[in-house]
Formats: sequence, C-alpha cells, structure tokens
Amino acid sequence: QSSLKRSSINKFSSNIFLSETMNQLRGEGMHLIAHGEQSIPKRIWIKLKEDIFSLLWQVEHSKRIQNKFGGKSTIIKKGRVHKVTFQNILYIDVGKKTSALLKPENEST
Repeated sequence: QSSLKRSSINKFSSNIFLSETMNQLRGEGMHLIAHGEQSIPKRIWIKLKEDIFSLLWQVEHSKRIQNKFGGKSTIIKKGRVHKVTFQNILYIDVGKKTSALLKPENEST
C-alpha cells in the first residue's frame, strides 16, 4: 500500500513539474546549455510556439566591454532565431551522456 502511495505522489510531482516546464516554455522560454560534439557548450534560449507548431531557439552571446567608469561590463545578446517544426522533432534526449561531455582525462583511447 505504501509503494502505491509513493507511486501516486511521484506521478503527481512529475505532472506538476511537466506542467510548470510547459508553462515556462510557452511564456518567456527556458535558458539551457547546449553541448555539441564538435563545439564548446553554448547558452541557448528555447521557446514553444504552439500557434505555429514550432520550437524556437536562439544562441546567447556575451561580450566584455569597458564601461564609462573604466571597469568591465558584460553585454548579453541573443542571436538569430531558429525554428524547428514539431514534425521535424524525432525525440528529445534528456541528460544523455555522450563522449562530448567527458573530460579528456576520462576518455579511453
């Protein structure tokens, strides 16, 4: 009986998490780190646009500049908007551990 109760709580928690994530994606979007095998990790923004059946994403760029007080400031800009239609999304791989994420000392050659 207690495992059934735990299972119900876990499903309830998962549903709340999924609902909150979807609301954030529909609203302001989510800030993520995208890891690629051939490049350095990039900060990206993703946003769900259900009216056009698409997922939008933008790379975030930062640049250090000298401010008027002689110190350094960071300016953050978003790049060009990319659109991926839902029909072109095969799956979303959450938390995949790939060789791109391994530190060089951990790689076996």
